[in-house]
Amino acid sequence: MPQLLLTNDDGLDSPLFVPFAEQLSAAFDGNALKLVAPASEQSWIGQAMSRHQPVFVERIDEHTCKVRGTPADCVDLGIHSLFDSTPDFLISGINIGTNAGLAFYLNSGTIGAARQAFLAGVPAIGFSLNVPLDVFSAWGKHDTEILDSYRPQFQAACARAALLCHQLCDSKAFEGVDLFSVNLPWEITEDTKTVLTRIERNSYGQLFYEDGNGRFIHDLKELPQPPDTESDGSLPGDWETLFKGDISISPISYDLTPRNVESHAGIQEALLKAPTVS
Repeated sequence: MPQLLLTNDDGLDSPLFVPFAEQLSAAFDGNALKLVAPASEQSWIGQAMSRHQPVFVERIDEHTCKVRGTPADCVDLGIHSLFDSTPDFLISGINIGTNAGLAFYLNSGTIGAARQAFLAGVPAIGFSLNVPLDVFSAWGKHDTEILDSYRPQFQAACARAALLCHQLCDSKAFEGVDLFSVNLPWEITEDTKTVLTRIERNSYGQLFYEDGNGRFIHDLKELPQPPDTESDGSLPGDWETLFKGDISISPISYDLTPRNVESHAGIQEALLKAPTVS
């Protein structure tokens, strides 16, 4: 039975974290599951790590630690420092909100944790749940009464994600894959279709707004700009798939080369240009 390390970017208080851990314990050996999560919400922090300040860890029990740091901190500590054994797989999530599209993917603390595991040599899966605006708002206000009313939907998402972990936590699934980004639709059952996808390229508009005295506040007023409609000829887009009501499973491999080798000629031509003096 594989050893699993579970983290997230929403913190231990997330209404999805404990139910997901319980479902993973049921699907795997409970003793093989370790939990390391931030002490407070760390959304939109990407793969940031605590470089210039100490990180404090509180041990909740022999399997669970709370970290005053980032999701990437949690992963590094969980893999190298807090437990006797190295995990076979890192599971991150389930994030409250989608991470479909390149813009969310690159900013997500949930996916940042998965990338940190990949850099440590541990295969990883990041899970995100597309939630309605009222759920997202309730989470922002930590309105437990409203969040509790959605417990059946949270349980359904956790059950399906745990099943996907059982299917994907296999060396064959990770052949040629560094990590998976999985986006779950809100309306999800055991029959919801899974689709292999690519991450669609999209971008943000303005993210910070001044509220006086030179202070700017982060406020995502609109979802990222509509993603591109290009296809690589084999996989549909993650955004398109998710909003059709299917589960998007994007295998990621970090081969950081230009998509089109013909662009190399243009780069070389640009570098050969003589500098101009104004």
